[in-house]
Amino acid sequence: MIVVFTVVSAGLNAVNPSGTLPIVHITTNTGQPVTDRDNYVTGTIYIDNCAAGQTLGTAASPKTMSIRGRGNYTWTGFEKKPYKIKLDTSSIVLGMLSSRHWALMAAADDNLGFMRNTLGFMLSKHIGLRWTPSQVPVELIINNEYLGLYFLTETVRIQKNRINIASQPDQNQDPMTMSGGWLVEIDNYDADNQAYLREKNNHSMRVTVHTPEIMSSQQQDYISAQMNLLNEAFYESTSDHWEQLVDLDELVKFYLVQEIIENCESYHGSCYFYRDEGADAKWFWGPVWDFGNSYWRHQELPIYENPTFYQYWIGQIASFPSFQSRLQEFWYDFLNVHYQPLLEDLKAFKDQIKTAAKRDADRWDNHGRVCTNRDMEGKYSQMTGNLTWRINYLRSAWGNGVQAIHNMPEEQTAVKMFRNGQVVIVRDGTTYSMTGMRLDN
Repeated sequence: MIVVFTVVSAGLNAVNPSGTLPIVHITTNTGQPVTDRDNYVTGTIYIDNCAAGQTLGTAASPKTMSIRGRGNYTWTGFEKKPYKIKLDTSSIVLGMLSSRHWALMAAADDNLGFMRNTLGFMLSKHIGLRWTPSQVPVELIINNEYLGLYFLTETVRIQKNRINIASQPDQNQDPMTMSGGWLVEIDNYDADNQAYLREKNNHSMRVTVHTPEIMSSQQQDYISAQMNLLNEAFYESTSDHWEQLVDLDELVKFYLVQEIIENCESYHGSCYFYRDEGADAKWFWGPVWDFGNSYWRHQELPIYENPTFYQYWIGQIASFPSFQSRLQEFWYDFLNVHYQPLLEDLKAFKDQIKTAAKRDADRWDNHGRVCTNRDMEGKYSQMTGNLTWRINYLRSAWGNGVQAIHNMPEEQTAVKMFRNGQVVIVRDGTTYSMTGMRLDN
């Protein structure tokens, strides 16, 4: 049985959930409000799934948990708040893999039908990054108050079902075990656990360390040395040293997602990368996370040219022939394999949330700067128009991509390179296309 509360809030009309999506019910102990991002409030949670019945606890027997605020601008700038929840016991939630740690994303800043983050996550999954957070649209009730449409989302963290690598222990002092288990983020906010460096073109840069959460002086020295090593390698324009430090495929896939969705904040904040243990382990870019600034700039330029927010490293990285070559291959794969299914997934998402989006608009219309999305058909048209525009621009800039090399033995003398905007192979002075066709020199 689905329990639906009628909500009466000062200055707002009474609004009920639509009942078309799972309903998350949270009750804090003694009805204590959630007012900050630092202190958890204890309480209980249960989820009604309209299609499948109870999926987490019941009204009579809810799960114990804690909740606090999360986010930066999204917490301070809007009355509709995002939250971090921590279950007391690890659980499978709405089909997502078991964990204690989840986010309730409000998307109060998204005026494109709640589709910015959704499209970014979809792109990441289609293009094939190692792990992409999953999200499920839900309707949220806290302490009997209906708060609208939210997205229950897997958080970025090192654990078996998410970033599946070893975890660097807190306050580790042993240099023999310091190589891996790192999760870091190029960040645009000051935080306690950060490494600072100056990019080779003289921009100050901060990298937040998420794992470990508490660093010893030895760990601080180690991560600072690693960041400076990457910084130096990215600017060695005649060397492939950086490819020994970074996984090329994940870096290219991450970049391709950001370009398609024109995320002008992509290498400025919420830019995660991680490293497993082992002296020869590489840094992997990802997972994707925040797409709140997608399709705002709307310029037919790469994201690192004339940026709204400065883009660390990527302008330099994108100049390397090996990066360009692999980008052409993934771009070809996206256009020919994933583009149409992506459009179908986005349409299904629009249809899934459109009724709840109207209830959300009833709850928040003209209140607390919250972006409302009552007309989901119109928003869907805007979003697909943006996507089509960006794809057409990238086609004009990159062409239609190239297939990976087939039936062509690898030889020391074969070198990939760009010629007239296309990737070609030069072997013993003869030029071939990526499909093996001989070209005029």
